[in-house]
Amino acid sequence: MNNGVRLGLIGAGRWGRNYIKTIRNLEGIGLTYLASRNPKARQWVDEDCKITKKWKEVADVDNIDGVIIVTPPRLHAEMTRFFLDVGLPVLVEKPLTMNLGEAETLLEFAENKGSIVLVDHTQLFNPAWKSFKDYASGMGKVLKIESIAGNWGPFRRETPVLWDWGPHDLALCLDIFKKVPETLDVKWVDRRNIGRDKGEIIKLSLGFGDNTQVQITIGNILPEKKRTFTVTFEKGILVFNDLVPEKLKRFLNNQQYEEGRGEVLPFSSESPLSCVIRTFSNRLKKHKSHLSDLRLAVQITSILNEAQNMLRLEKP
Repeated sequence: MNNGVRLGLIGAGRWGRNYIKTIRNLEGIGLTYLASRNPKARQWVDEDCKITKKWKEVADVDNIDGVIIVTPPRLHAEMTRFFLDVGLPVLVEKPLTMNLGEAETLLEFAENKGSIVLVDHTQLFNPAWKSFKDYASGMGKVLKIESIAGNWGPFRRETPVLWDWGPHDLALCLDIFKKVPETLDVKWVDRRNIGRDKGEIIKLSLGFGDNTQVQITIGNILPEKKRTFTVTFEKGILVFNDLVPEKLKRFLNNQQYEEGRGEVLPFSSESPLSCVIRTFSNRLKKHKSHLSDLRLAVQITSILNEAQNMLRLEKP
């Protein structure tokens, strides 16, 4: 690639390999550098992509335009700060970090550097969600939000359920209200050991003022995979279900909703991850500081940090 956007990638796990496949199919964007210790890494990338086991070597400012970080969350803040310090924009996976102090310090550092940071709250870039917001603009005030997300597993020892599943639905809520909640309550719905792992179902109740009810249920011991975000407006109900082909439906009233007689709404077929990468690429071309996603990530970290502290006070 002579004139395209050149990217470096840190991490080639399951999600990292999704990045590799997606970048390969995007015109004008190429993967130039990969940091991975996986001995199979060479077979996943093109011949002209350099591979290193040392992630800091990806900071090759003469040959890449930006870096994508797809590693365990405990490494996100350190890696992001390192690349920003050498002048490279960063796209980092969620959660940004599980430490509020780290998140706030990173934001201050990025602001001082005039950096570009995109935190991948993937659902915000989902074409179905963008259509959701377009339709929502004509449906009046939000009265209630109910969401459920999770599966049987995965059981991640480094990333608890709250931090694994929570950022996505919180990002959608904050995107709707454009502010942080005024109140927060959190409790375990279920909690048990699954072998050596921890199984949890957690319910978060948030208040955004005007008696708006928001309930988010997340878990890794649900009977089946779920990812449904339902918003009741003054003039109807919108449902965003990312796990079915008809991802977006509109119901004119409660009766239609209860009977499942919704209108299927159209949206672009582009994959959310493709949209994320293209958005990052377009920001790189503008060479202008962009930190709105990082500020959102800090807000989400703050909410989850408070929720985590509240759960610690609950009786086991």
